[in-house]
Amino acid sequence: MTYFSYLGGTAIDEGDAIAVDSNGGAYITGVTSSINFPVLHAPLGRENLTAGKDAFVTRIDTTATKQDANTHFSFYLGGSLDDTGTGIAVDSAGGVYVAGSTASGNFPVTTGVLKSTLSGPSDTSDAFVTKLGPAISLSMTAAVSPTTPIGVGGQATFTYTIINNGDFVPGATVVVNLPNSDTASVVSISGTGCPATPTPPTATCTLGPIASTTTTTTSPQITVILAPHSQEPPAPTSLSDSAVMIAPISLSASASITVNDYRLSLTPNSATVKAGSAATYNAQVSPTGSGFPGSVSISCTGLPTGASCSVANGSITNLNTGPQSRAVVVNTTVRTTTTTELRKHGLVYAVWFPVSGLAFLGLGVGGTMSRKRRVALGLLIGTFFVLVFLQAGCGSSSTGTTTTTGTPAGKYTFTVTASSGTGASHSQIAQLEVQ
Repeated sequence: MTYFSYLGGTAIDEGDAIAVDSNGGAYITGVTSSINFPVLHAPLGRENLTAGKDAFVTRIDTTATKQDANTHFSFYLGGSLDDTGTGIAVDSAGGVYVAGSTASGNFPVTTGVLKSTLSGPSDTSDAFVTKLGPAISLSMTAAVSPTTPIGVGGQATFTYTIINNGDFVPGATVVVNLPNSDTASVVSISGTGCPATPTPPTATCTLGPIASTTTTTTSPQITVILAPHSQEPPAPTSLSDSAVMIAPISLSASASITVNDYRLSLTPNSATVKAGSAATYNAQVSPTGSGFPGSVSISCTGLPTGASCSVANGSITNLNTGPQSRAVVVNTTVRTTTTTELRKHGLVYAVWFPVSGLAFLGLGVGGTMSRKRRVALGLLIGTFFVLVFLQAGCGSSSTGTTTTTGTPAGKYTFTVTASSGTGASHSQIAQLEVQ
């Protein structure tokens, strides 16, 4: 058993039908003879037993922790004679439909109904069908923080609060209008039934039960955090956000905040240096509007080989007091040329010279040479001169690969960028000539 409750007074009470909603609510109808049947959050005129037996309509919130929770309601339904509720249903908008039988000629009716009275004296009983709806009195407010201007790349928090000054409402649907990706990034959105990763231009939040309350501390809220982007040309602008309730009633709310930007300038925007020397540029960051509360970091991209960029004194932490400057230093590297030589082969041929000489000496010893010895000597002499030729042509060393490191000579363009937070940056093109 997960839930149990008595429902009735000191006389006879009977539950004849039940319906449930998706929020843990049980809707019951039946008949009661008790003058002290529990009545809670009843419509006007439905607080007392009007005959010997009346139908009743009750909603029990099986998730509530208090007996008088705003999510409960219970009241009598009938006229001056006997009335009984025998069937009940509920729709997604909180409408409750009750059917039963009545002997009362003054059973509560509304204008334009199918039949507004009993047929006559002989008509002692009719069926009835009644639709009960909450007395909806919802309001939605929008607030943004901080209340002072922010800078591009910073964050603004928009909070939508839904207050219920009427009857319990089983749910509501709110559509949040999000800025396009060029204007701002959606950092997060939170609230009951809101998407974890919203995709502009809208995010739909399906809220759960909204109890009757007059305080904002217990009211449902939707929180949207946005980070505004830089625009060109940089200038103060306004970041707005809005939300629309499309069910159960139509409501809207919006808020906006001032967003300040900044400008980047370089003086000079070109420099000429010898390889191994440094070029210095002055980067000035100037706030637009009344100031810029965020921090700005400066970096370089597109530098040539062997060059690097450094910024003196780091990032700019606050521009509320006016423009600030940083020295951007581009260091280059001295060029160095290295030559790799091929392997020498002279040693091989040098060994052949004494060997050839010894061969000549051996062939020449022994007085008169035979025909075979003369032929061998001739071949040896020929080989000797070929080796001498090869020694001159191939025996010496020759150059191989030549490698040059450092910053090559030339004219270059690179980019200096001042960035802040998320999606905020401004850039300038600079020139660098390396000799």
